[in-house]
Amino acid sequence: MIVITVTNCPRSLRGDLTLWLQEIDTGVFVGRVSARVREELWARVNENIINGSATLTFGTNNEQGYTFTTLNTNRKVLTHGGVTLVQIPRDDEREIVSKNKGYSKASKMMKAKNSSKYKKGVNLPDEYVILDIETTGTNKNQDEIIEIGALFVSKNIVIDTFNAYTKIKGKIPDKISEMTGIDYSVIKSKGVDLVVALKDIKEFIGNKPIVGHKIIFDVDFLNKAFTANNMGTISNFYIDTSALVRKIEPKLSSYTLEFLARYYEINVEKFHRGLCDCYTTFDLIQKLNEKEQN
Repeated sequence: MIVITVTNCPRSLRGDLTLWLQEIDTGVFVGRVSARVREELWARVNENIINGSATLTFGTNNEQGYTFTTLNTNRKVLTHGGVTLVQIPRDDEREIVSKNKGYSKASKMMKAKNSSKYKKGVNLPDEYVILDIETTGTNKNQDEIIEIGALFVSKNIVIDTFNAYTKIKGKIPDKISEMTGIDYSVIKSKGVDLVVALKDIKEFIGNKPIVGHKIIFDVDFLNKAFTANNMGTISNFYIDTSALVRKIEPKLSSYTLEFLARYYEINVEKFHRGLCDCYTTFDLIQKLNEKEQN
């Protein structure tokens, strides 16, 4: 079950949402869709909301039973002790409309400050973790994780890395081995027990925001594995770089990581490898920052 709420929604976007969801009240869309469809719908919202705002809420296997993310709102999503919270700004942080026509001086100064801050880049947190996993397929209920990669980024510098191959019970399909370069010999020589890898990546991420390309897939897959091994879940605030690109470059023919790497002329060692894709995502963020600064 997902809920998408929008304000100042263009009619074309409302039409797109009603193809998959039911509008139970003005700007409130509810439905049951797959993770892939949810991801595409949220990407469409990011691309077309323009001056409006939106919130996405969906069920997940964490202590709360759900998680959420926001777009263009004055409420900040935070994670504390594994619980997702909303920080509501104080009255003096909100835009204050003066009694006279227009905004007060304080409001104008705040708007200018926020606008200036946004133009300096894609406005990511000072610290975050870039995450990418490789799997034997796309079905989290039957396929398995074969690699986990992550980067800890602080003030736009890679501070630490994480990489683990995981042992699996089934087989790696030939098409997956061809795409990733990971076959049974790699898993046999370098693989660790899945529980060990899950414990380590959970500690590596901590409460930091998670950034990744189509990151919902990775988070959903990991949470399924966490739940299956009685390890709780992660409900950290996350940022999808594919959605960031859609907002900045709304007319591209594709938003896959491979296409964007070619489009932005990013040097890539390998695609479809956990740590390599994390570095490619990091380089993509740098390219987006450069574009926004110019």
